[in-house]
Amino acid sequence: MDNKALSLEGAPIGLDHDRVLMYMFLMRYKPGTRDIYKIYLTTFYEWCARGGLTLSYVKRVHVQMYVEDLLREKSIGTVYKHIGVMKSFYSLLEADDVVIKNPVAHIALPRYDHGKVNRPHLNRTQFCDLLSHAQTKGNTEELIVLLLGVMGLRATELCNLDIESIAKHSHGYRMLEFVGKGDKFASLPIPVMVNRVLERHLIECGRTVGPLLLSNRGERFTRGGVSASVKRMTAVARVPVVTAHALRRSMVTNSLNAGADIREVQRAARHTDVRTTSKVYDQGPSSYDSSSLNVLAGFISGAI
Repeated sequence: MDNKALSLEGAPIGLDHDRVLMYMFLMRYKPGTRDIYKIYLTTFYEWCARGGLTLSYVKRVHVQMYVEDLLREKSIGTVYKHIGVMKSFYSLLEADDVVIKNPVAHIALPRYDHGKVNRPHLNRTQFCDLLSHAQTKGNTEELIVLLLGVMGLRATELCNLDIESIAKHSHGYRMLEFVGKGDKFASLPIPVMVNRVLERHLIECGRTVGPLLLSNRGERFTRGGVSASVKRMTAVARVPVVTAHALRRSMVTNSLNAGADIREVQRAARHTDVRTTSKVYDQGPSSYDSSSLNVLAGFISGAI
C-alpha cells in the first residue's frame, strides 16, 4: 500500500474496500501513532494480498499462520505489537458489523516475559559521555539529551514543546507543562541542571513564544528529526547507538539505580501502572545485596 493511497489528507477516493477499512481505523489516531499503526497494518495487508485474502474474510487460523511467519523474522515483543494493533483494528470492524467475530481475539502467542527482555539503554557513565558530547554541540542538542534522558519525555512530547510550556515556579521549581500521551496533562519540575541550559537557550534564541526547539532548518523538530539527532550523537560519543525512547528508558533505570522511590519514578515517567516502570522500563541488574533474603538473614543474625 503506497503512502499516497493512505495519505489521510482527504477522502480515500479510488481505494479498495480493505484500504478504506484501514483508512477509517487509522483516522482515529494522531499522526505519530497513526504512522506506526499504519506500518503494522500494511504488513498484514500485504501478507493477506499474497495469499488472496481480504481483511474482512480473515479467520483465526489465518492470523495464527501470520503469527508463525512473523516469529521467523521478528522478536516476540515486536510480534506482540503487531497483534495488539490488529486486535484493535478487528475490534472496530466487529463493532461496525464488518466481521462477525474478531479473528485475533483468541490467538495463541508465545509467553513473553517483559522482565527478561534486554532493551537498549545507557547506564550512568554512558549517559554522562553522551551529555558531555552534546554540550559541545550547543544548547539544542544538550536540551534534547536532558529532556529525554533526565526528564524522561517521549520524542513526540519533546517536539510539541513550546516556550510557553515553561510555566511559573511551584514550590521552588520551574515547571514544564504539556499534553502527553493519551492527551493527558503533565506538569514536571525542571531539575536545576536542566533549567540552567533552558535559561541559556532562551536568552540565545531571543524568542518568547513558539517552538522550544528548532531544527537546523528553523522548523519545529519532528519525531524523526529527534531520533536522527540522538543516533548521530550517540555514534560520535562512542556509546551504544540508541533511539530517543531508549533515553527515556535510561531515565527510569538510572533513577532507580540512584535510589529514587519507584512510585516517584512512576510519576515522573507518567506510567499508569507501576509494573510498566519496574518490568518494562527498568533495565538495571538485580541487586542481591538488597534481596529480602539477605535483609531477613541480617535481621536474624543480629539476634543471635
